[in-house]
Amino acid sequence: MDFAPAAKGSLIKIMTGVARRVGLLHYHEEIFGYQADPAASAAFQLELGEFYKPLCTFMAPEFLITLGEQFKRMGKENPYDAVLPGGTPLSSRLRQELRSLYKKPRGFPNIIGAYESGLSTECLFSAEKGLDLFHDSEDLAVFEVVKPGTGQRAAFGERGELVVTNFFNHIAPFIRFGMEDVFENSFTTESCPYCGRTLKTWLKPISGRLKDIFNVKGKELMPWDVEVIIGDIPDTTLIYQLILDSWDMERLELKVETVRKLPDLQYQREIKATLESRLEIPVDVEVVSAGTVPMAPGGYKVIKVVDKRPKKTSL
Repeated sequence: MDFAPAAKGSLIKIMTGVARRVGLLHYHEEIFGYQADPAASAAFQLELGEFYKPLCTFMAPEFLITLGEQFKRMGKENPYDAVLPGGTPLSSRLRQELRSLYKKPRGFPNIIGAYESGLSTECLFSAEKGLDLFHDSEDLAVFEVVKPGTGQRAAFGERGELVVTNFFNHIAPFIRFGMEDVFENSFTTESCPYCGRTLKTWLKPISGRLKDIFNVKGKELMPWDVEVIIGDIPDTTLIYQLILDSWDMERLELKVETVRKLPDLQYQREIKATLESRLEIPVDVEVVSAGTVPMAPGGYKVIKVVDKRPKKTSL
């Protein structure tokens, strides 16, 4: 486990909502001499942590926070030497929250994969500094950033869809497979100033999913654009939910969780003003108590986007 040190024979706990990814992670961990456990609910996770004391875990960041807070409430120390967040981009504020809950692990690297993790992993040394450098596994896959709908390569600094040709896959090889992830073309071939690797490096993380792109008064945005701002607002839990009701909205409607006692109209006005100033669009925000925004089925990830937009029809 190059990016998250663990000795052979260590128990690795997997919690993700993609069944194929769980199975493949399980298979790969055992190939490399680890014991893999595809865990289920939060309660079961806690039981496993008590009984087996796994040294490494792979799960969505929001679920890691839920689990870490539960350990804290129970007065128990979490057992992990390595924590690998996956399934959604990891913001700097979210990383800080994980650091406060999980004391032992080094860094909390973002991981990018196509059902099989490890195609690209955030540099562990840059992650410790709160940066977003990713290293490609160039012997496993080729990465491109293309303009959606045209297939043309995006220029350096432009956003586009991440396309992967995967040479090493136990299900099937991917030939220019569209990941539906939005990514800024920021590839560089210069060696990493933090770890010295000469693999191709990304300077920016994935911004989100193509299906989650939305427009407000003609401005194209991603949930990630909102999340970064919410992470800078004091007393939020980092949990939010966007409500998308049309393809070209006049205002952005969202809910933001807080640990403050509610109602707090002044705090709500401050959040609204901050979002409107930085996004440069009209915003309607509802501030809600922690735990209000629902989790996806299985409880592994927060439902950040409620998409009520009519389906687009193609001729």
